[in-house]
Amino acid sequence: MDMQTHVITPRDGDTVEKLHAKIKTLETTVDDLQAQAKAGGQLKRGGVLPLDDEPFFVLVARDPFAPILVEAWAFLRMGKFTEAQHVLNRLLNPTLVIDPQTSDDPQIISAFHIGSRMTDWFKSKILKGAGQ
Repeated sequence: MDMQTHVITPRDGDTVEKLHAKIKTLETTVDDLQAQAKAGGQLKRGGVLPLDDEPFFVLVARDPFAPILVEAWAFLRMGKFTEAQHVLNRLLNPTLVIDPQTSDDPQIISAFHIGSRMTDWFKSKILKGAGQ
């Protein structure tokens, strides 16, 4: 986990609203790092500690998609594709009420970055294994 120091320096043209937005972004970053540290501890206790360079993503129970995605993942990992499809169909249920996040939301941006890093990490792992 990378630990960085962030300093907010007001610039010409920065409004109070812009500074509040920067602070919110930093608060989200801190929350993400705290969640990753907590998740790392839980993973270690569960015997599933990521490798040093392996990216990971944290889902929490308050996210309405989390239980569906975790259950579908478990079925997929067991090779039970029909069951996984039934679970994933619940994501399309119109009664599943969510408060959509915007594409510029720091959590959404972070998720896309982590997904991209996971893809790169996995491809690298495969290529290293193919070269041996």
